[in-house]
Amino acid sequence: MSGLIVAGALLPFSAIAFGSVAFAGTCSVGDVDLSVYVTTKDIGFTNELEIVTVPPHGSATWSISSIRSYTSSVTGEASATFKAGIILAQAETTVGFSLKEDNTTTTSITVSVTANNGTASYHDYVGYRGTKKATGTWKEYHCVGGKETLKYSGTWGSWNIQASGAVRCDDDAVLLAKYGSLSLQYAAARTCT
Repeated sequence: MSGLIVAGALLPFSAIAFGSVAFAGTCSVGDVDLSVYVTTKDIGFTNELEIVTVPPHGSATWSISSIRSYTSSVTGEASATFKAGIILAQAETTVGFSLKEDNTTTTSITVSVTANNGTASYHDYVGYRGTKKATGTWKEYHCVGGKETLKYSGTWGSWNIQASGAVRCDDDAVLLAKYGSLSLQYAAARTCT
């Protein structure tokens, strides 16, 4: 059986890499399946959003400051701490963006954003900086007597600091098409209306 050794335990590679949902069919003694599920996927701004009106063919630059604490955690029974990296790696695949494995991080940052208006009209722009966050659950099944048995379970939560910048307030449809509904750019533009 090919596998990956984690904290002295041999886990089948397919269970780690693909997170199959608890043994499809029968199992063999010693088989282990780790399944990770997403409960929430969200974005959040780390600053108060400020709208700035930029004149035709003009530009504006302003600062965004923020201090925030973020926590990554994997909780649960028994060997959860030994599997934290594996659980968060599987969660990354499921949510579609990278996640931090640090326990708690406090960031204090000031960034400068610039809006350039290349049109012949006045336009409002909003500056943003933010994070993507996700939470979920995990379950570890072991094969006991040829049947899958839930042995350990718990929760996970993590985050990733994303981009900062400025977007034009009336570009929300364009930003939705380009970045998607779970993007800071789209969410920032939606706050203008």
